[in-house]
Amino acid sequence: MVLGAISVNHSSLPGGVSLFLWEKLFNLKNPVAIEEIGTAVGVFVIIFALNISTSIIQRVQLGLLGFQSNLWQIAAGLLTLIAIILFIQLQLGLPWLVGALVGVPLLVAILNGLVFFLFSRKDLKPRFLLVTPAATRKIVKTGLLFFILQITASVAFASDNIIIAKMLGAEAVGHYAVPEKLFNMIPMALGMVLMPLWPASAEAIGRGDGAWVRKAEKSMILAFWIFHAVCHCNRSQRGLYWICGLGPLSTRLSRS
Repeated sequence: MVLGAISVNHSSLPGGVSLFLWEKLFNLKNPVAIEEIGTAVGVFVIIFALNISTSIIQRVQLGLLGFQSNLWQIAAGLLTLIAIILFIQLQLGLPWLVGALVGVPLLVAILNGLVFFLFSRKDLKPRFLLVTPAATRKIVKTGLLFFILQITASVAFASDNIIIAKMLGAEAVGHYAVPEKLFNMIPMALGMVLMPLWPASAEAIGRGDGAWVRKAEKSMILAFWIFHAVCHCNRSQRGLYWICGLGPLSTRLSRS
């Protein structure tokens, strides 16, 4: 229902305000894509904003060093894939695909929060009475630092598709993004192992257990170098595109 309302009039949304800007940014040539891009960006912005508050659920579960968060993420990934395939079969437009990509994980996160705070850990349920100005300032200060870190990481590691779209056209993005997902399986698996060490390291520092932190850091460095070696052995673009059956584009990307 929300997506339908957005598609009726996307000019009033953040994504539809500067339709010409999005057309230039993504180097769009297809008239259908140009018509739908404003709505798609609007859907993404709205769901992204809603997802900010639900991310606290995953953070709490990671802080407890549990595996529930990973299980819910797996479920979100499977449901997202099913939704995308269904929408493609129904020949729905780009806004619906974007809604499936970012909206399904949001719904799963909300369900995760309801189960976690209402049944699993009622003692951790958020309460407005516990909000204090001092705690708010501390959270905002720390959150701002993480926000800057994530923006930097996004520019460094997630700008490939925009660069390819600007240089080679939007149709070339798919040829790069599909095999790129194959490489993403390695850091995703690595992240599932390393992310729980963050709260554990913070707790160890708090109780003065520096030896455990140093041991954990050595393990993380070893895992990083193993990951780097795997990427290095598979760095050939031509080999990657040959495996995926996307050979014609490999020469254009390597020249760029």
